[in-house]
Amino acid sequence: MTSIDAFVEDLGRKTLGDRRSVRRLLDEVHDHLVDSVAHNMSNGLDPKESLEVALAAFGETDYLAMQFNASIGAKAVRRAPIIVLGTGFLVVFAFLRAVTSYPRTTNSATLSTQVTYFAAVIAMQIAVLAGARSLARALSIWRGAERSGVSRDFVRRSALISISSLLVGVIFISINFIFVERRFDGIGAPQLLVGAGIMAGICTCGIVSITRLRFNRSFVDESVGVPHRNFFLGSGEKLFNLVRFHPVISLGSVALLAPIWVMGHAETSSFFAGWPWGLAELTAILGAYFLLGKALELRPTVDA
Repeated sequence: MTSIDAFVEDLGRKTLGDRRSVRRLLDEVHDHLVDSVAHNMSNGLDPKESLEVALAAFGETDYLAMQFNASIGAKAVRRAPIIVLGTGFLVVFAFLRAVTSYPRTTNSATLSTQVTYFAAVIAMQIAVLAGARSLARALSIWRGAERSGVSRDFVRRSALISISSLLVGVIFISINFIFVERRFDGIGAPQLLVGAGIMAGICTCGIVSITRLRFNRSFVDESVGVPHRNFFLGSGEKLFNLVRFHPVISLGSVALLAPIWVMGHAETSSFFAGWPWGLAELTAILGAYFLLGKALELRPTVDA
């Protein structure tokens, strides 16, 4: 084994990423070192000295691996929102395809059907919120994600919460499909159940895709220049900071308007008859805020 091969192998052991990307990166390093040695020899250095100069110019493997790992983490940050958006789009598409066979009726829905549908809607709302949170942070660090391992890990966490909530919503809507199928003696059952299976599979693939990305929280490359502030890329993060640092106004507005909207769309005889669903929506909003507020950085942190 040559010194170049040993250098590349040591660098490979310290670089954390998917096998194909790491292999491509190591091949580039190997080719660069070979070219550098050849260039040094053409300038009159002997082979041994040419190799030493080339390796010294390239740097220590620990430092290079740190840079590479931070760069791989930055690429993961840019891919995660795409996976979340793609998963959400495909689930919505599969849902719309499935409900084309949904039985049409003028009768009021049963309680079991309403409860499962409402639970699915709540889960979908959390999925949208967490997905938007992941996208906002990813955009805000888009040009300098190598500098912040904590923010990269936050994008990963928010993306997983989003797709996991989407999967929970799919489970509840699948149960809703089963209730509908039983109520109407199997009308449209194959399409509904196949659609539910496809949606669950899409969510599972999304979760696996996120977990396979290497965000490499522990690695930070401060040699990357601090990017100029961009109003468009940072606007989403600023909006969520309003919720974070002014929770009374922002949360109060949502807690007031969302239950009213739910009561207006509930399958009840009148607007006020839908108060149980409005109360359930309010409870879900407050519960999500206190249970997921810290994970999604929607609540201000209190320094010890």
